[in-house]
Amino acid sequence: MDVKRKEVLEILNSVRPGLAASEVIEQSTSFVFVGGMVYTYNDEIAVSREIGFDFDGAVQAKELFDLLNKMKDETVKIYIYKGELIVHGDKIKAGIRINSEIQLPPLDIVDDEEWYDLPVDFSEAMRICAFSAASESVSAILNSLHVRDNFIESCDNFRLTRYYFESDI
Repeated sequence: MDVKRKEVLEILNSVRPGLAASEVIEQSTSFVFVGGMVYTYNDEIAVSREIGFDFDGAVQAKELFDLLNKMKDETVKIYIYKGELIVHGDKIKAGIRINSEIQLPPLDIVDDEEWYDLPVDFSEAMRICAFSAASESVSAILNSLHVRDNFIESCDNFRLTRYYFESDI
């Protein structure tokens, strides 16, 4: 399959937050390709994005990312041959072992219809309200941010912060 190298790098880079520094769980340091999507999961964060590859398997993320970064070709061929993911450019042809058995735990991804847009200032509101959340493990309620209707609030049993949005979340 011919692909634009920079586009593939951009997609792989966007799912890198889901990679683990060391393999905590199986394939947590790998890019996992399934059904035209690429997944990463490190037992805390799962990231996925459409990539369009027509094969399933897991490849060590660092090896693939470094290889694509070193290549200078605008377009490369990527395909599976004898248990390897082959990346073929004008001057470089390299193979990386691919694990065809997906060992990543099943990721229950919610359908698009159940996702909601957050207000533009949502991150800022969380940063402001985190100020008055308890930093010690007093209780789960005092260590948390409460999001409801059109506001976020927090309280450490001494201070209370509430941030209002222009409309309901």
